[in-house]
Amino acid sequence: MPTKIARVILFLLAFRLSAQEGEFKAYFIGADTSGEKLLEGASTLIISPSGTNMLIDGGDYRSRGGDIVLGWLKYLGIDHINYAIITHNHQDHYGGISNVMDRIPIDTLIAAPEVLPRKTETFVRRWIEPGDTLWLSRCAYAVCYASGGKTLFGTPSQTLNENAKSIALVISYDNFQMFVGGDLTGYNPNIESVIAPLIGDIELLSANHHGSTSSSNPFFLKTLSPEVIYISRSAKVPVKSETLDRFLLFGDIFYPGQFRGTIPDGYINRHIIQGCGSVVLSVPFEGSNEFFLQTTNGKKFTYIVDEAKEGRQLP
Repeated sequence: MPTKIARVILFLLAFRLSAQEGEFKAYFIGADTSGEKLLEGASTLIISPSGTNMLIDGGDYRSRGGDIVLGWLKYLGIDHINYAIITHNHQDHYGGISNVMDRIPIDTLIAAPEVLPRKTETFVRRWIEPGDTLWLSRCAYAVCYASGGKTLFGTPSQTLNENAKSIALVISYDNFQMFVGGDLTGYNPNIESVIAPLIGDIELLSANHHGSTSSSNPFFLKTLSPEVIYISRSAKVPVKSETLDRFLLFGDIFYPGQFRGTIPDGYINRHIIQGCGSVVLSVPFEGSNEFFLQTTNGKKFTYIVDEAKEGRQLP
């Protein structure tokens, strides 16, 4: 009898392992594959364990953002995009995707109707509302918390600019969560503080609006409490020391280029990784309690997945 039970246990373990999902990856594209040509603007590529991919923004066309993104797609062997998302109608986010659309088939484009209109569209164009979920695999999915200036609680009364209309997503793989929100605002109007309590603790934050002082307010950061903050590059939005101070209360900072001006030595010693080019995130398997980051210049970092998600709510 014990032998039979042991066989059953081994079978169940083998079944669980065979059903377990594999590696989840996210590419925070800050430079070309060599790390030499920096991207202006923001672009994030998600690849789920099933192979389903999602491209969020494509950088600025003026910095050849499309060519940089296409270079990564070619390097990774990706010949079509499942989901392309344009967070809002600013060229440092949508510019590069226009070039990608000319070269690689896209199944579904998620963007406002006025963004990149085309006479002939070979893809499905749709919008996403707060509360909508995009499934990438059995355990990987993206939930929308804000779009077009709306949250689950309606639209703020203040006049909305394009940044406040950004699509904001939490992308999850089992216990791992990351936030990507374009140029979402944290002041006038304060969209960040409306959605933060619904999101709760995450592991990685792609800083809103390239780390500007108009975003990533203290309440938002404290509520999300990220272990890692990635700041996309913008020549128009220099990262100020007050923003770095806020970020450093929570986690390590990764930045593709070099910060402008003089950064005190103490900052570099307090977990600021600048000049890192692109950053590749990996969660090796479903249920992993670790995630890993590797920069274009070869540096590797290991972090712990926080499984304490009390109070975390999905829309």
